[in-house]
Amino acid sequence: MRCSGTWANTITWSQNLSRREQALEAKYQKLYEPLYTKRYEIVNGIVEVDGVSNEIAMDQGGKTTEDKGVPEFWLNAMKTNEVLAEEISERDEGALKYLKDIKWCRIEISNGVKLDFFFDPNPLKILS
Repeated sequence: MRCSGTWANTITWSQNLSRREQALEAKYQKLYEPLYTKRYEIVNGIVEVDGVSNEIAMDQGGKTTEDKGVPEFWLNAMKTNEVLAEEISERDEGALKYLKDIKWCRIEISNGVKLDFFFDPNPLKILS
């Protein structure tokens, strides 16, 4: 009998811990939101960063273009992650060059996360 009481306490404490972790995560998600917004603005060239000059590059037609923001930021970020880098194919790279933002939110039912990918208009064919 004594073991079942201990087991019940363990389950209760575990559930309590899970609820507190979710509340803490939600609190910090709200605190991080302004940083994610600022990252989006910098990466996509909406705002300029002091001390950083925009690069002037040649487009395919030989004309000079001024890249704003951080070109291919998400592709480079993913390729420098050991786990993700192994999963990115050459075909993926073509699409990921147009990725402009990733947002995430917690899925309560499955205790997982949902990722939303936002792309610039691009010439790639979309499959559904």
